[in-house]
Amino acid sequence: MIFSNIDILKAIEDKEITISPFSKESVRLASVELSLGNGMFYIPKDNIDVDILKSETYSNLKLITYLDNETINITPGEFVISATMEVVKLPSNIIARIECEPNLRSFGLIVFPIGEHLEPGFDGVVSFGIKNIGTKTIILRPGIKICNLVFEQLLTPIETVPTKKEVKGKAETVKQNVTKA
Repeated sequence: MIFSNIDILKAIEDKEITISPFSKESVRLASVELSLGNGMFYIPKDNIDVDILKSETYSNLKLITYLDNETINITPGEFVISATMEVVKLPSNIIARIECEPNLRSFGLIVFPIGEHLEPGFDGVVSFGIKNIGTKTIILRPGIKICNLVFEQLLTPIETVPTKKEVKGKAETVKQNVTKA
């Protein structure tokens, strides 16, 4: 079952779903809009091919942190990894799908999930990829509406929700692979 705006607001009011910071104005008919955070991981434009079995070939991602009023230029063909300003927490019986903010697609900006969806028990900022498939540079700013979350209820809750320590351990492994030089 996909949540309607009424279901979303009730789940937030009942603290089943947590979004922080949250504004009722971000709730659409069947989704919640999320805002672009301040950090972007850029893939350097070097001549090194990425071999997914060799972390040294993708360990040179560069993190750039932007101030709230700074512009972020996404040039044609450029791919970056970013995250939301909001922290999202899901219970053991709800998943969420990340979808591109519709207005951005008309300019050739595609926002897509890094994974298939947010798993039950997810707790953190939402990471996603951004790609400019258009012909013009697209200028973004931290805080703009960048993606939507669509919530779906599982027929049966999962048996165990991963602990923050387990999730953090996975995140640290990814972070170590990304920041190794």
